[in-house]
Amino acid sequence: MLLTIRYLLFTGERWLLAVLLCYNIAIKLKELEMKRKILLVEDNPATIDVIQKELEFLGYESVVAEDGKEGVEKASSYLPDLIIMDISLPKMDGLEASTAIRKNPKTQTIPILAATARALPGDKEKCLQAGCDDYIAKPFTHRELGAAIKKLLKE
Repeated sequence: MLLTIRYLLFTGERWLLAVLLCYNIAIKLKELEMKRKILLVEDNPATIDVIQKELEFLGYESVVAEDGKEGVEKASSYLPDLIIMDISLPKMDGLEASTAIRKNPKTQTIPILAATARALPGDKEKCLQAGCDDYIAKPFTHRELGAAIKKLLKE
C-alpha cells in the first residue's frame, strides 16, 4: 500500500490516490459497522474479563450486564445479536432473565447461549425450557465458545 501511495504521488495521479484512500476508508467503516453485538450477562469479574477478551479476539463487540435484571434491560435497549447468559446471577437468575427476554416482543428472537458452571443432569434441559437456545458448561475452551456462537448466529 505504501509503495502504491508513493508511486501515485510521484506520478501525479493524486485523483487515483484519493479514490484508493476513500475505498480503503469505506472498507474499514463497513467492517466496523458489521461487527456482531453480544450481550454478556455475567457477575464474576474474572469471567467477564476472559470472555470479553475472547469475544474481541473472535471479532465481536460486547457489552456487559452484571445481574439478570440488568441483562433483561440491556437486551431491550442494546438489542444484541446474541446473549451469553450465566445462570447463577444476583437480583434475577439467568433462567428468570431468559424467560423475561423471551416474553418481550423486542427481544424474543435474540439467541441466548446459557454459559454456566451448572453441569448436573437436567441443568441443560432447565436452560432450554427457560428459553435458552443452547448451553455451554464452564469452563469451556476458546474453540467451544466460538463454535457455539457461530452456530447460534448461523455464521
